[in-house]
Amino acid sequence: MGVLKRLYYCPACGEEIITDKHLYQGRETLINIGDGWNSPVIMHYRCHCGNKLAGSADVTDVNHFGIEKIKACIEEIQDEAIEL
Repeated sequence: MGVLKRLYYCPACGEEIITDKHLYQGRETLINIGDGWNSPVIMHYRCHCGNKLAGSADVTDVNHFGIEKIKACIEEIQDEAIEL
């Protein structure tokens, strides 16, 4: 088994980090399991910019297109929350 990698992405400030470290530990806000069918589990956290809906997901075996899809999911959640 290889090293697990996580994407940390904040649509508000544009921060994007892929690392094997657990960043923002203790700053998690909620878990979003999506629709359960081929959607990534996204752990939301409070970014350093204050955004509480920044998102983190496991991207260990995910290619560039998959990472872009996860970022789009995080952005969509952010946009839908703003509309509420």
